[in-house]
Amino acid sequence: MENKIVVIDKRCVQCMSIKLVSEFAKDKHTKTGLTSYCKPCIKIKNAKIYKQRKCNAIAEKQYYLIRDGKKIAE
Repeated sequence: MENKIVVIDKRCVQCMSIKLVSEFAKDKHTKTGLTSYCKPCIKIKNAKIYKQRKCNAIAEKQYYLIRDGKKIAE
């Protein structure tokens, strides 16, 4: 027997808006079965993380190219 809670609407912890459950992604590890962030907020959050990791990867690549004495393509 599962102890899942049935909800109709939920508050996003990022934007603090109350939205329908269709605005939240599924998460089987929570009691409600939904994520804490709404889908638009997750999209914004993931875009920031992607951009940050991409910049870090480029900087790391340049570091190793300089360290190894190879020419950096611009």
